[in-house]
Amino acid sequence: MAFLTRLGEALIPDEHAVLQEGDLVHVLAADKEISNIEKTLAKSPDGQ
Repeated sequence: MAFLTRLGEALIPDEHAVLQEGDLVHVLAADKEISNIEKTLAKSPDGQ
């Protein structure tokens, strides 16, 4: 994750960051990795 937007503010997450409802995740990745990233982010916290 490059950074996230929370409540209109850009944040650079650290290892303790937890995504919250309404967060907008900004990702910088190679084109070939986008589908894997989308699948990972679409999973619920329990991996489903």
